[in-house]
Amino acid sequence: MLERIGYALQKGREVERTLVGIEPFGQMIDLLAILPPEIPLPEIVVESENQIGLDWDEGSRRVLTLTVDDTQYVGFAALIGHEPLYGRVPLAGQIPETVAYLFRRLYPSSILSEPILR
Repeated sequence: MLERIGYALQKGREVERTLVGIEPFGQMIDLLAILPPEIPLPEIVVESENQIGLDWDEGSRRVLTLTVDDTQYVGFAALIGHEPLYGRVPLAGQIPETVAYLFRRLYPSSILSEPILR
């Protein structure tokens, strides 16, 4: 995970000429720390100095992006089958229920043997 974070920050700095603020970086670390180990590592994308995207792409019509910024909210955008879902939910020390639902939809229950919420 540290390698992915380092690569994303370096790419943002060198290619996009974007330095990430401490608040979005901290929010990203907080979110990654509470993800269950059954969830594969996301691709990390520096979207701006105030936003970092975490992307899971499991093939055609099975994608989820979580966006963290300098607020206490996490944005989400998903396409699962023909159903687009998007919005923002508070991030308060545990995986928000809506985001847990999206992970369960993205990854079959055989992969996630236990509930995501703690």
